[in-house]
Amino acid sequence: MIKMSRKRLYGSTVAETFRDATNDSFEEPSLPLKQPLKKAKQELRQNVRAEDRILTKRVIKALKAYQHLFEEGNRPLSEDEYLYLLVRPLLKLVLKDKDDISLVCGERGLRCAAKRMNKKLYDEERRASGPNIDVIFRNVSSNQEQAILELSGPLDKASHTDFLEDRNKIAINLKHMLKSLIKSVPPCSISYI
Repeated sequence: MIKMSRKRLYGSTVAETFRDATNDSFEEPSLPLKQPLKKAKQELRQNVRAEDRILTKRVIKALKAYQHLFEEGNRPLSEDEYLYLLVRPLLKLVLKDKDDISLVCGERGLRCAAKRMNKKLYDEERRASGPNIDVIFRNVSSNQEQAILELSGPLDKASHTDFLEDRNKIAINLKHMLKSLIKSVPPCSISYI
């Protein structure tokens, strides 16, 4: 309980430090985001406790990824650019200590959905690769998909018509994943309970 509150306090301190350092830079487009980020990093490194060093490094790396996104010239980013410039580096930071989860990015086919769709086909019919998902989280030991992430584009995208389609796509594919996980577990009997 104490650990969570300390992390929340630390996170809010980082956010306020970065906000204070960047107040002037967002009003003037000529100023790069690099200078405020350097100022925020210096303040973070001076005020950090020994037990929070790992968290501090991850926050600074996340801010670097965010800075890199703004240095693209303020042009609208495509979905793939947004995925590889911001989302993937942030997910890598979050999952750095998790050895049992692998991250697969970039419109890959969902294998459990492909197996279910191909099961209904005759031998001579063409096989489907499964729906394309932006990010798939796989369990390393069982090699099964456990979570998915579908991007509808960057936050500054003007048209948000893809959101509803993506939500439906996520729901259908989560259903395929759940059925695959249920099928992989041996049947439960009353003696196990």
